[in-house]
Amino acid sequence: MIRRFSSLSLAVVLALQSVPALAGPDDAKAKKLFDEARDLAKANKWPEACEKLAASKTLSPRMLTTYRLADCHERIGKTASAHAGFVEAADLAKATGDSTKQQDALDRAKKVEGKLARVTLELPADEPAIAIKIDDVAIAAALAREKLPLDPGEHTLVATAPGKESKTVTFTVPEGPSVTTVTVPPLVGETKKVEKKVEEPPPPPPIEEPRPASGSGLKTVGFVALGVGAVGLGVGTALGLSAKSLDGDAEELCTARGCSAEGKQLNDDARSRGNLATVVFTAGAVIAVTGLVLVLVAPSKKSEPVAASVSPWASPQGGGLTVVGSF
Repeated sequence: MIRRFSSLSLAVVLALQSVPALAGPDDAKAKKLFDEARDLAKANKWPEACEKLAASKTLSPRMLTTYRLADCHERIGKTASAHAGFVEAADLAKATGDSTKQQDALDRAKKVEGKLARVTLELPADEPAIAIKIDDVAIAAALAREKLPLDPGEHTLVATAPGKESKTVTFTVPEGPSVTTVTVPPLVGETKKVEKKVEEPPPPPPIEEPRPASGSGLKTVGFVALGVGAVGLGVGTALGLSAKSLDGDAEELCTARGCSAEGKQLNDDARSRGNLATVVFTAGAVIAVTGLVLVLVAPSKKSEPVAASVSPWASPQGGGLTVVGSF
């Protein structure tokens, strides 16, 4: 019975120690670490001594190193690690045929066994595929429902199952002998990630093509242009008549021998006013023509399309419009 429990304790605690895999024999370095650990132990620096012994055991897992490490763990209160270490040391002694050291290690393991702190896991009944890790070390399914020896102190348990969200439980193991029950809550299904749909911007409003102006609108613009053009024609005509009058006055002051100063001035004024009259009259004619065209070509529901051609004319003696078309 003791051997069965010892094997179980060894399997669990060795895993929980998280000791790296053997790196191969390196006796010189292992012996140096062992000697440093012995000096630290003499100075009662047991935690530091345990670290040195663990490193030495990794390089060279000898029976004596394993035994001393188990003794060191017992001194700092790591009872589960100490128990597993003494059981391992007994197995190593047996392998070398040293029955005395084997029995000594078994006696130490039995003594520590009475101090062990254990943990019982209450697992969800509906999770047959649940996986348990304590302090990042996987616990075999066959051991998950046993009383697991653990070192006193704080531990972290992580439970996982296919298609379920993991659960993390932190618990504290008191000094033994004791049994602590750790309840693992039921695992729930994984939350499905909801993909956010990227909302596409609304399509731009349709571009309304400009509607052609109605017939009444075109006619209105045409009549306005005709009015403005008529004013321009009237002003241009008045300026032309004024220029003609000034030219007549200038002729009276001029003879075959030449013009007087006043005659020259009147002649220049008549020429300038005549030029201005031509410009104003022409502009008025163009505007009037545009207005007339708009009036004539404006669509009408009751009328047929109209074809028209309007040409302005102007001269110093006057001006007018020539309209040709079919109505």
